[in-house]
Amino acid sequence: MSISNSSLANSPVGMNAPQTDAETHTSGEPGVQPSVETHKETNSGGTIVVKIGGSTLGSHDTTLHDLVTLQRQGVNSVVVHGGGKIISDWMAKQGVMPRFVRGLRVTDAPSLDIVVAVLTGLINKNLVASMVELGARSI
Repeated sequence: MSISNSSLANSPVGMNAPQTDAETHTSGEPGVQPSVETHKETNSGGTIVVKIGGSTLGSHDTTLHDLVTLQRQGVNSVVVHGGGKIISDWMAKQGVMPRFVRGLRVTDAPSLDIVVAVLTGLINKNLVASMVELGARSI
């Protein structure tokens, strides 16, 4: 499987996959480049791990459409998501200043409840609902 122009592009997924019978899938939006080329003979029954960064959430990224397409072809996916900007926004609403060291968030005791609430209660639930709306099995 070859993958390009999505948050999957730099992952190890498909880097050494055989090149056979490719189908290209896109969201159908004007100006959006093909984001997943799947290979019918090589991807059925496999599992991939996909990281969706917080900056990608809510944008015009086609990753969710791509994952639904792959699922229909028998590829299971595990999605790991971020949420940094939304976490920082909610921290600010609560009067807690985000702290970063060398670009990494420091999650201290006062921020931990906010981080957990945003990641599990807001972002994860919305991501699962979006996947289900697109026709995927998602938990």
